[in-house]
Amino acid sequence: MKTRRPPADQRLLPSDSSPATFWVTNPDNVVRDNVAAGSDGHGFWLAFPEHPTGLFAATFPTENQAIWPRRTPLGEFSGNVAHSNGGDGLHVDSGPRPDGQTETSHHHARANPADTGSASVTTEFGRFAGYKNRHRAVWLRGTGHRLTGAVLADNAVGATFASHESFLQDSLLVGETANKGAPTQYETDRGRVGRDGRSLPRPWDSSFPIRGYEFYDGRVGAERTSFVNFQPYVTPSGQARQQSALGYNLTNHFSIHPRNFATALRFVNANRVHLPDLVVGYDGDASSVFLDTDGSVTGTAGRTVASNNPFLLGASCAPKAEWNAHVCDGDYATLSVGTGDGEPAAIKPLRLTRADGRIQTLMGSQSDSTRAHSSVLTNSRYGVEYNGATPQRARFVLSRGRDRWVQLNVSRAEGFRVTRYGCNVGDPAKYCYGAAASLAALASATKSSYWYDNRGDADPATGTLHLKLVSNGTDYEELKAEPPPAP
Repeated sequence: MKTRRPPADQRLLPSDSSPATFWVTNPDNVVRDNVAAGSDGHGFWLAFPEHPTGLFAATFPTENQAIWPRRTPLGEFSGNVAHSNGGDGLHVDSGPRPDGQTETSHHHARANPADTGSASVTTEFGRFAGYKNRHRAVWLRGTGHRLTGAVLADNAVGATFASHESFLQDSLLVGETANKGAPTQYETDRGRVGRDGRSLPRPWDSSFPIRGYEFYDGRVGAERTSFVNFQPYVTPSGQARQQSALGYNLTNHFSIHPRNFATALRFVNANRVHLPDLVVGYDGDASSVFLDTDGSVTGTAGRTVASNNPFLLGASCAPKAEWNAHVCDGDYATLSVGTGDGEPAAIKPLRLTRADGRIQTLMGSQSDSTRAHSSVLTNSRYGVEYNGATPQRARFVLSRGRDRWVQLNVSRAEGFRVTRYGCNVGDPAKYCYGAAASLAALASATKSSYWYDNRGDADPATGTLHLKLVSNGTDYEELKAEPPPAP
């Protein structure tokens, strides 16, 4: 059975533009030992709506509102195979809305789906085989997902998790197998084939970099997994074709977890890593780092692989040309800078400047973003420059950096207060009091604090606000600079 994309005037639902052989909207099902092959779209599409849609929603509206597929535990998904599909082999995302359109959908199973405070339930996709899919073998979006015992081969990308606390475990990923496929005569005549004339997952883009596991969002990671036959080469048409076992999702605007990780990996005939070149405007690409917990990637436990971005590199970093990356001993966290005034232009662009003058230029993840995020070396100092004057309401967050600190300086007019979770840091009567008496005192502070340099009041419109964010025993620390409340 082939799953075809119907003409636009014959589609029953807008989602028919990307059809799937198996389209599952209720997680509480058993999907075991099936094969999805040759779809114009996805093989298995687990498309979970916020609430059920269609006839049931119209007939039983009250009952419908009590059902939460995006928080319902998975019944079973095991032993399934997806190959030769035009999209993803397994796609867990893009749930339907009541109007038939789809939207980004995050699956986070709970013991009680109606209670977001109930215990998380791990979701396992076991013994999945995905090969010769033109896009990805696996795309997951959610929290607490595990892809275990998978075999993924001859795909454009093996697996990408747009997820949190989701891991690839005990699996085998192969870049190119002995199965060369059957390229069309058109592809062969135009050189849109790989080495030895093999078919390519994306023949229209013969330079597309093949990757086994892509880091994205996070925290995500790969554990106890083997990568085989990921070697770059030049195609018959003269295109340089990168291949790597590990990489990052390309052209990425979004925040990246600096502790995405690799553990107990094995490589056979495989370039271990290749990271994309830096392009201004793709904040995620500019922040790409991941942790090698045990040395199976870099040779030394605890080292970080960082993209070829000077802003991320410290004195300990050593270049790795074949990876287009550096290997570093430095420690990284996420710095988020935003505006509470609701004006996206304030961070387009936003500039962070290290003490040595190296600059990170950020644009935020979307056109309406009011925050920008960057990986930063911890226990370091940075200048912050908004697009135009510093907003009246400015927000600074250090996350994913427990027991670390960053010190910031930003131009700021007088007439503000600094708060920590709503508490006035400058008020000696408050529990959070911690205003520093000098810049030197701020530098030695062991809890979040600030000092304001008013330039001798020569010009009250110009001054420098120095902030120190210290994450004591927490992965999240926030300071705001905002107008004082009205009397």
